[in-house]
Amino acid sequence: MEELKDGNWERECIEEDCNANEAYEVVDDEEQGDRLFDLLNDCKEKHNTRESQSNCVENGMPAVTRNEKQDKVSAESSLQTPVNCGPDYFRPGAEWPLQNMLVGAQSGKTVRLCQNNYGKDHYFATLFNTDTNLPVYSAIKISRTKNGKSYPRPDKFIPANSGPKPRPKSVWLKMCKGLCGTNTPPSDTSFYCNLDEVKSPNECD
Repeated sequence: MEELKDGNWERECIEEDCNANEAYEVVDDEEQGDRLFDLLNDCKEKHNTRESQSNCVENGMPAVTRNEKQDKVSAESSLQTPVNCGPDYFRPGAEWPLQNMLVGAQSGKTVRLCQNNYGKDHYFATLFNTDTNLPVYSAIKISRTKNGKSYPRPDKFIPANSGPKPRPKSVWLKMCKGLCGTNTPPSDTSFYCNLDEVKSPNECD
């Protein structure tokens, strides 16, 4: 962990290309090394500049170094990681449209979510209303390729004895942990969603 704080991963794996064995040496742990190597590849695939790659890895480090046998990191502070994802999904000068123009049922406090799975980089953006707990809109850039990746929705069966009533297979208990806690970043600051599993639809931990 001390080596991570010293930034050795950046020297070894961002400024230069590293293999899995070198990633293990950075964290001195085989399991964490696997997670770091996957994170590095994910960030390098998504970003072209060294700075953006480093920021991507920084956000993913809590997932790399956490002990799976311990409770997950508290959402109130460490999971509300600011990141400027607007330029990746909106036209220049037209980022996060309509945020200050919502009326009627859509009015209320809104936040700028950079949607990502916990420990991974963002892949689309959402303007989210925290008063109604509903998204106002989402934005994403897509390209169609014949042999492109596909991401099927999780399809777990949830039995009746695990909650008040059975849930359809299409319903899955995940939540943006960046929204947990009593405070969220200012409305003009975008931050990672950090989608992760929760115990019930009403719980953040």
